[in-house]
Amino acid sequence: MIQNAWIKNACSPFRLLILALALLAAGCGSASNTDTAATNEQTRVLEDQELADETDDSLTSDDDASDEGVTPEPGSVDVVAASGDDINGGKPESVNPGDAVPAALQVDDIIDGDGNTAAAGDLLVMHYVGVLQDGTEFDSSWDRGETFSFTLGQGRVIQGWDDGIVGMQEGGRRILSIPSEQAYGVQSPSPDIPANSPLYFVVDLVQTISAPDVENVEAPATELEVTVLEEGDGEIVELGDVVDLHFVAILHENGEEIGSTFLQGQPATIEIGADPTQLLAGFDEAIPGNAVGSWLRIVVPPELGLPENPDSGLPPEPTIVAEVLIAGIRDL
Repeated sequence: MIQNAWIKNACSPFRLLILALALLAAGCGSASNTDTAATNEQTRVLEDQELADETDDSLTSDDDASDEGVTPEPGSVDVVAASGDDINGGKPESVNPGDAVPAALQVDDIIDGDGNTAAAGDLLVMHYVGVLQDGTEFDSSWDRGETFSFTLGQGRVIQGWDDGIVGMQEGGRRILSIPSEQAYGVQSPSPDIPANSPLYFVVDLVQTISAPDVENVEAPATELEVTVLEEGDGEIVELGDVVDLHFVAILHENGEEIGSTFLQGQPATIEIGADPTQLLAGFDEAIPGNAVGSWLRIVVPPELGLPENPDSGLPPEPTIVAEVLIAGIRDL
């Protein structure tokens, strides 16, 4: 599938960490085409929001779904479950929308979750499969062997997702029957999706992650400080591991946020200890020895943080305060 239509202003996983924490220092306002191409292999359901706005201005009316989400209604989509070990049995064996075309967004919870409830601003980790009216599959995260993550309510996915996933609980499975106006309308992103196509998704909510409100420190740091806020129960990170991280980082000097993976909706992926000259060497020292699933509070002294840049507008020798979730270790 042509993927350039799915995403805009995205950075590659490694550069996301670098650009997010050095945004002011580097004067970077958006990513390059090279960064976008590097991210395309991981993302298939993101869209160009500007095209969606041009397609149907009525989607911004007061009648749109609110943060309370869309009330689940009985649907006509026939889903045959699989029997795998993944959440809810893994990828469905088949999805058959039938003949009825949705006149409005319709959601149908076929498995109720029992975890955290998805709300606007949350970063969500999902599995999904998407089909056309005739049941032809055009995309599946299961087939790629990895989950898909995005931040809900930021317009980085089609409107049927932003509206239809609100209120879903972790562990749940939901059918989204999306009219073309809340998908791509006449602006087809790919030959696999004809113009004016209603789209049908079966989505599993694997995890909901809320952005932390980072508490500042009273004084500049003279040495690295690491506090385990919540201990995970996953694999222990070692030097040389490639890890996915979610984080929010602020400057001690003024409390200003300088980096957040929650803005992009994608994790930062780094190899621990691979490059001692990287812009935030403090992560290399702070993360090893901690388990996947852990939330860490990391206070980074100037010598382990951002390099000095007189044109950045940053205070000299800044102290960085970050709350970091070790989301996973990648198998290479």
